Amino acid sequence: MASSVQTIEGPMQKESAPVPDSPTGEETRAQVEKVLASPPFQHSDSNRRLLAFLAQQAEIHPGQPVKEFELAASVFNLSLQHFDPQVDSVVRVKVGRLRAKILDYYANFGVQDEIVLEVPKGAYCLLSRYRQTQPPVPAEETSPSHKTQPRSAIRPQWLILAVALICGFILGGSAILLWFRAQETKTPAALRHFWTEFYSNRDKPVLAVFSNPRLAGVLSRGGLHYYSDGAGSADPSEVLNLGYAGSGDVRAIYALTRLFDQLRWDLGLESGALLSWDAAKDINLIFVGRPEQNPALHEVPLLREFYFKYNAGIINAHPQAGEQDSYSYSLAADYDYAVIAFIPGIHPQENTLVLAGDTTFGSQAAAECVTQNQCMTSILDRLKITPGQKIPYFEALLKVRLNNQVPVWSTIVAVRHYPTDYSSWVAPTPDER
Repeated sequence: MASSVQTIEGPMQKESAPVPDSPTGEETRAQVEKVLASPPFQHSDSNRRLLAFLAQQAEIHPGQPVKEFELAASVFNLSLQHFDPQVDSVVRVKVGRLRAKILDYYANFGVQDEIVLEVPKGAYCLLSRYRQTQPPVPAEETSPSHKTQPRSAIRPQWLILAVALICGFILGGSAILLWFRAQETKTPAALRHFWTEFYSNRDKPVLAVFSNPRLAGVLSRGGLHYYSDGAGSADPSEVLNLGYAGSGDVRAIYALTRLFDQLRWDLGLESGALLSWDAAKDINLIFVGRPEQNPALHEVPLLREFYFKYNAGIINAHPQAGEQDSYSYSLAADYDYAVIAFIPGIHPQENTLVLAGDTTFGSQAAAECVTQNQCMTSILDRLKITPGQKIPYFEALLKVRLNNQVPVWSTIVAVRHYPTDYSSWVAPTPDER
């Protein structure tokens, strides 16, 4: 008797839609915008510019790294005539800091993000990928000869992998943080002592305010002169011109930028003529240039020991034995003078640093002094400050030797303590600006 055989067929499985290998351009752009708007990037203009530039280049030239010279010129505005990547590490340092910021974002703010951005080591480019997720478990076979592993046996494996990845991110971030701190400790002792005191509140950013004098007139029509608000409507030549800054002040900003890069700190930059005090009232400030050159200093209380007086140079408020009543630039003797003032900020939680010469060359020398260990050591010695001791507010007078309008050496003339009592602040009069 022939027996009939029945076959049992399992249910047909639906074909899953193919998963793309990498995010689309639109998805990557959206992720970049999300990262740029996150807290780690809100007060870091250089990192924002660098990430946006790398994202743009990745979209235009996928998979093609950007050259170091291109980053130096396009993102950091460095002169290619003087930029030597073998000597100047500014691009490598900036890219390293960007990697750290991206790690910080994904470790604290983007843990659930589907798309991960990366700047691989050894290449200046931006990559995007999907975060690794648990692959789908095949549907259970109905055939008795095909049994699948229970889901409960698979989940612990993926849980262990997820924990390992999180630990890897934490350890990696800690290693980067320790590396940054190790780089800070390479800064010479006196410099590290002073700048750690100045930037004691790391929650408050630092803004450098460069000279940008309010000038009137046209250079080709007889020259420029200081702009007068009262004469603006009567004199047609009184056209406000904000297109000039002192050459020495530019070099001063460069010296400060190099130091902050070495310390791995962010440094903002703003024109003295365009500074918004609403934005500046809650941050640490560095002013470069005397009041005529840096209009923002008109709002800063008068210095107590060494202050500027229009057409009279630097006034010595309390001359001591062997000191002059005033100090000013001498073209014949090739000397200039400058003030270095470490004073309280608008609020007690912030600090202010004034680096101002009688001319722009003195301002350059003042900035170079606070970025060189030997000069800062001389100031701390005058203040009788020992390592680890809190640095008081002070005003220092600097004598600068010039050679063809280039500072060649500086010496400390005098250092005075500055009072911390806010009620003792005195607003400057018009001729003391």
